[in-house]
Amino acid sequence: MSLSIYGLLALTVLWGFDPGRQGTLVKVALKTVVFCLVYGMTDEFHQSFISQRSVSGLDLLADLAGAMLVCGIWLWSRPLRVLLESWDMTLAKRLKGDYVKNRFKDESS
Repeated sequence: MSLSIYGLLALTVLWGFDPGRQGTLVKVALKTVVFCLVYGMTDEFHQSFISQRSVSGLDLLADLAGAMLVCGIWLWSRPLRVLLESWDMTLAKRLKGDYVKNRFKDESS
């Protein structure tokens, strides 16, 4: 489960980074893996305070594996990056259109 959850976290972080401003694609992937690793470490630290949970190095490795797997796929899969970028642009255009529509609707009322 950690593998899939941290893979999804890595995908979300990759979507938020702009490779044009953050450097090369490899740098973006490394920053994402480091972010997921640090987040996993804080999660394990948090679990040490909960009586029903325990700290596990294997759990942290599973978190790291999920992030590395997604980043590896992202690095070597141009179609996935293009899909995410086009979805991002479509969402931005839709939100901008809704904002303009609602803004003029409010002003005409």
